Amino acid sequence: MVQTGEISPEYTIFNQRTAGYEAAHLLPHLEPGMRVVDCGCGAGSITLDLATAASPGEVVAFDISPNAIEQATNLAKERGITNVTWQVGDVYAPGIAEASFDAAHFCGVLCHLPDPGRALDVAYRLLKPGGVIALRDPYKGGDWMSGPFSEAIDELNRLIAAASAADGADPMVGIRYPRLLREAGFSDLELFPSYSRVFSQVANLAMAGRRSEDATFLNRIVSLGLATEEHVRGLAEPIRRWGESTDSLCGFAEITAIAWKREKAGSDDARANDWRRHDR
Repeated sequence: MVQTGEISPEYTIFNQRTAGYEAAHLLPHLEPGMRVVDCGCGAGSITLDLATAASPGEVVAFDISPNAIEQATNLAKERGITNVTWQVGDVYAPGIAEASFDAAHFCGVLCHLPDPGRALDVAYRLLKPGGVIALRDPYKGGDWMSGPFSEAIDELNRLIAAASAADGADPMVGIRYPRLLREAGFSDLELFPSYSRVFSQVANLAMAGRRSEDATFLNRIVSLGLATEEHVRGLAEPIRRWGESTDSLCGFAEITAIAWKREKAGSDDARANDWRRHDR
């Protein structure tokens, strides 16, 4: 458990992410003075770049994890960025004013949700008419690893995806973007295949591979019948050796999308009661 005030290795890796790469599809559409909502902001590195791009406009950033919001708040203070409002919130019910944002941003969020379509419905209502939404999620079907002992990190990657799917999430959600966005009311969709700059680095993926030694993860994998504890623990050493080899390479696939809310003002009232049941 990460104690208050400590910097978790997880956040250290995730905070290598920047808007210049992870939100490159959104940045050209941001202008000074815009209001931006960052849904599932994590520890805030991308958020702060968005805040710089939209300044003096406000960014409202929320995450379900109080620890992530604390880390993000501290990072903002370190960087001297003051135009972000941070709050703990749920993507299904963030508790912020509707029709009040020019842009909405999700990065690595929808893949964790049992009902990503519902989150997009909420984002649609948060946006003003003409607002833009930007998405980015892993696509586990496109990941690859090579080098000595690469089968160990590949196996851990498979187990993580299987556990996520068992919890009702979708590690392949990116290929559903077109339908999910259309059902939420968005139009003018643009899709871009990509690779993660952060997790396509062997050292970072090997560090994330320490999850094979995490008690909570071990218990979950075993309880789902996906593997034995001995099997999972046995991945740790070969993953470490894979991470140390100069022959190792990896690619962590992602899909990005951008789309617009084109409906006229006033049409959201009818949509507010339209909680369609989305495919999972």
